[in-house]
Amino acid sequence: MADTTKFPGDVDLSGGVTTTTITTTGTGTHSGENTFTGQTGYIRKHVEHTSSGNTTLLARKSGILVIVKSNAASGKITLPAAADSTGMWFDVVVHTAIANNLVVEGAGSDNQICIATAVGDDSTAISTGNDITLLAGSDAVGDRARWVCDGANWHCTALSTTAGTWAAA
Repeated sequence: MADTTKFPGDVDLSGGVTTTTITTTGTGTHSGENTFTGQTGYIRKHVEHTSSGNTTLLARKSGILVIVKSNAASGKITLPAAADSTGMWFDVVVHTAIANNLVVEGAGSDNQICIATAVGDDSTAISTGNDITLLAGSDAVGDRARWVCDGANWHCTALSTTAGTWAAA
């Protein structure tokens, strides 16, 4: 049986702790620096894009997964300005087929370059523009795209089951 100690209040660990597992519950405050070795795990942040409106991505949220569950007629996802987003990336995945086109909009006049591959007919298309559109009726659960920024352009790599699902507008 594991050795377990419960503390009923604040615990001062300023002298250091050597252990194989620390489990915490509830809320807490931490200040200072942590060093981790071994496997620490990772929980990916996500946001759901639904028919309730628009989703605006922020550069500080790089790596977020946007889960598309539905889309209003004018719904869109807006990327942060390319000039402020070097190295940033975002993923979009279709959770539920949508009834309306979904526009992934570049900020201002930012350019997007999209390489879209359809696994259903083994085709690839390259398109450029300020907006990339996920076409309703062509999309399928599991279709996905990743946007990566080089500081001047957003580069989109998309995979879908049907050709023409992701295209520049």
